Amino acid sequence: MLMPRGLRIFLCITASLILVLSSQIPALGNTEETTIRVSGQDRYATAAAIAHTGWTQSDYAIIVSGDNYPDALVSAVTAKQFNAPILLATKKSLPSATKQTLTDLQVKCVILIGGTAVLSNTLQLELQKMGITVTRWAGPDRYATSVVVASQSVNTSEIFITSGDGFTDALSVSSIAACKNVPIILVSKDRISPEAEAYIQSHPITNTYVIGDTDIISDNVAQMFPNPERITGVNKYDRNIAVINRFGCDVPGPNVMIATGEDYADALSGSAYAAKTNSPIVLVSSTLSASTRSYFDSNTSGKTLCILGGESAISNSTIDKLISENGYRYSNNRRSMKHSREWDNTSDFYPEESSDPLLDLGYTEEKYILVFGSLSNPVYPSATESVQHMTTISVDVWLLKASGEKYSGKRTLTVNKAIADRIQSVFKEIYEGPEKFPIYSVQGYAWRPEPTSEHRWGLAVDINPNENYMITNTGVIKAGSFWKPGISPYSIPLNGDVVNAFNKYGFTWGGNAWHSSNDYMHFSYLGR
Repeated sequence: MLMPRGLRIFLCITASLILVLSSQIPALGNTEETTIRVSGQDRYATAAAIAHTGWTQSDYAIIVSGDNYPDALVSAVTAKQFNAPILLATKKSLPSATKQTLTDLQVKCVILIGGTAVLSNTLQLELQKMGITVTRWAGPDRYATSVVVASQSVNTSEIFITSGDGFTDALSVSSIAACKNVPIILVSKDRISPEAEAYIQSHPITNTYVIGDTDIISDNVAQMFPNPERITGVNKYDRNIAVINRFGCDVPGPNVMIATGEDYADALSGSAYAAKTNSPIVLVSSTLSASTRSYFDSNTSGKTLCILGGESAISNSTIDKLISENGYRYSNNRRSMKHSREWDNTSDFYPEESSDPLLDLGYTEEKYILVFGSLSNPVYPSATESVQHMTTISVDVWLLKASGEKYSGKRTLTVNKAIADRIQSVFKEIYEGPEKFPIYSVQGYAWRPEPTSEHRWGLAVDINPNENYMITNTGVIKAGSFWKPGISPYSIPLNGDVVNAFNKYGFTWGGNAWHSSNDYMHFSYLGR
């Protein structure tokens, strides 16, 4: 007796999913991270596999177009609101994987996001014949549809604004917006829809998050929304990481979702599962950006890395680059720090060695000898002894007038004599760099109570502390007020002149060095 075709397809999908989920691959050396891949033979089967991973039963499902992204971009907030998976359909019919998943999860109600131009009345009738109640949320175009969806949100005090002319920015904020229950409204570069204007007038919005610089969303558009805050990046992958860094405390879950940034479908389907598990979505391509590498270096310890989509979307070689060829290593085979007596071996940041160990990021025995004279010598036990090894230097810096004009000035700081020349070279490169990064405050040596603070030994430098805060991975601000590169001229960019100059001379940046916190003002020679 022949097995029904639909059942054969379902069993194939289920078997593939079980195989994928049962083969968890250890990642990042000896740490506890695991990597899983959730995928199907095409985008529709991948969406079905994601749904089966996150749900065993669901009264609701969200269905969006698998052929056309604009209306679908804002659906993650709705998925979170109804605890529903996002499934894909063609314009006129349900793919077999989608239809079987609706049956498996015992879905009673479907919300279609988008008009009949992308999800036809024929499709709606097919769903109704399955005994499913169908509701459609749609406007005359993508911009109006985003407002219709936004109007269903109960949180009206905040809003995300993203471009409707691309998909990556909306997908970058999708799970975050869903976890915050904050709607996403789509705009074009130079105008907003009448529906969006009406929404602004009728809701008590206090904060607006604008994703992208003025080349993506103009100031004229941004200023039409209350209290706009821009989150920017050099490209879509940098913006993706900037968004995650800005709102990381809103997605503290055990997973990091990884999806291609070259197509929308897998990230879109995954956004519902990411929202359900309070997880960010990291977008990647075959060429990994420095900010993406940096994020994985500093934020994925102990996490499950969930790859959305098959090898045609994200190859195994790309994942290998991400977790093992990113310029850093995480291993229990770390350099011994037994001679540094006053701190333990708890630093989470261990870079690959260069040809010159004095230029390595983090601790090396050669660095220790340079500063303290011998591996047998302890770090300075008291302020009285420590200060004898310090010297005060003057460095050229750029300062900023209230008008925004930059002008040359000087700052002094006290540092360890052993590295004074290096610090002079760092500030020379920052001063001569194309950014002309403004520095109003800089501090080196200070005898602090923390026994592992490199400020006690003149080996650490803090820059513009108010605009480059120290924040724990649980969202507790320990020093400073904020970190908003691209918005505040005093906030240190991820890959700008300041970080590059310090890294060049062997200084670790607290902005990407540790798992427990981010200290964006802080640079240290031994990695603490």
